[in-house]
Amino acid sequence: MRGNTGKYYNEARIQSRHRIRWCRWVRWETKARGGINMIMKPCPRCKRLMPYGQSYCKDCTPIAQAELEAIKERNAKKKMQRYNRGRDPKYLTFYRSKDWRRQSRAKLESVQYRCEARLSGCQIIAVEVHHIKPIQTQEGWDKRLEWENLEAVCTSCHNGRHPEKLRRQKDDGVIDMRKVQR
Repeated sequence: MRGNTGKYYNEARIQSRHRIRWCRWVRWETKARGGINMIMKPCPRCKRLMPYGQSYCKDCTPIAQAELEAIKERNAKKKMQRYNRGRDPKYLTFYRSKDWRRQSRAKLESVQYRCEARLSGCQIIAVEVHHIKPIQTQEGWDKRLEWENLEAVCTSCHNGRHPEKLRRQKDDGVIDMRKVQR
């Protein structure tokens, strides 16, 4: 292939990381220094030739990354909207209020971001504040901002406190013998 510098091949056999792939319209280039053969392919955005193994050329990479971040943000926003659609607006308004944000941040800072629950699988660093008395009850709603009703917890402990909100695993028909009681 060294003698065919700068020519296109309809199909070229490309070997990378112990895998053999077939790729269409690959151009073999010889660099001026050292006579190194390089496999070139067109950029999917601007169609300029770039080294094989890269997703985009140097000019298109930041644009493609910005587009990807925008798509991720949009998807996260849609997911949150779907989640909030099933929630009571009364609770949404409460969790978005300045009073709750100030109180939950103060609770986390007072315990120095350490989990107070310490359930199995605890991650030790608290990032959420849990209501001991659920705010869905009248008593819990009345005590929603009281310091004694709040508990700083990590995500895994908070999920442990609310097992009903966890997604259930699909039963695929496989029985885990380690979990079967004898």
